[in-house]
Parts: sequence; structure tokens; C-alpha cells
Amino acid sequence: PINKAPYTGDAWEFYFGTQYSQKFGIVNLGSQLGFGLETSGDNDITPPFFSSATLEADFEFGIPVIPLIGAGATMEIGKYSRDGKSYGNSHTGHMQGRGFGGARFVINPAFNVEATGAVIFGKHLEEDKPLYAHLKINMML
Repeated sequence: PINKAPYTGDAWEFYFGTQYSQKFGIVNLGSQLGFGLETSGDNDITPPFFSSATLEADFEFGIPVIPLIGAGATMEIGKYSRDGKSYGNSHTGHMQGRGFGGARFVINPAFNVEATGAVIFGKHLEEDKPLYAHLKINMML
């Protein structure tokens, strides 16, 4: 069952960043640095800003299945605020790390399906969920 609470807010999340990738033989190495923020939602609470960095390696063997592995880190910056006023302790420096792996199935150059799993450790930004599974369908128009 899905807990309905995280999906009922009207908060907007913005993420700004830069990416760089370079191919080394069969390894396509990608990196990302970014900064994110979220607006207050129905509960009028705004979480701290966050910065993040990720490194990923995709192994392209010339077949439709591309294995991938990666690691990343996220750090909170600031305090929670309610109605524009800070409350609680500072979250600056709370770090979260993650390692992930999975595979991408390339159907054609514009369409692929990706499945990954991740292990999370450190100060968790929202909830204490150390394991994640993701299924993505990517389509370029």
C-alpha cells in the first residue's frame, strides 16, 4: 500500500545543476552537481535547501541492456521554516550518501526502460528508508 501523505501536498521542487559526461571505451562516465529548493506546500512548511553531487558509470557493450552503477551525496543547507520564520535546529551539514546499480534496456534511440536499486546511508533528508527501487520509462520527443 502507498502512504497517501507525501502525494497530497502542493509544494513545488526546483533543481538547478550542471552535468558532464565523457566516454572512455565501453564506459560512459557521467557526473552532476546541483542545488535544490522546495516551496511550502499545504502545511506552509518549507524544508532546507540542498546541494548534491552524483557520479554514474554506464557500461555499453553494444547490446540493448546497459548495466550501470553510481554513487552520490546530498547535503541539507539551512533550517525548516513556517510562514517565513525559521524554526528548529539548523540542518546544514546533514549528509546523505547513496550507492546504486541497475540496468537500462534500450528499445530504440528515443525510448528506453531503466530499473535501479539504491542503498541510502547517513542523515536522511526526509524519511528513514535505506533501500529504494526505481523503474523509469524514458522517451525523447
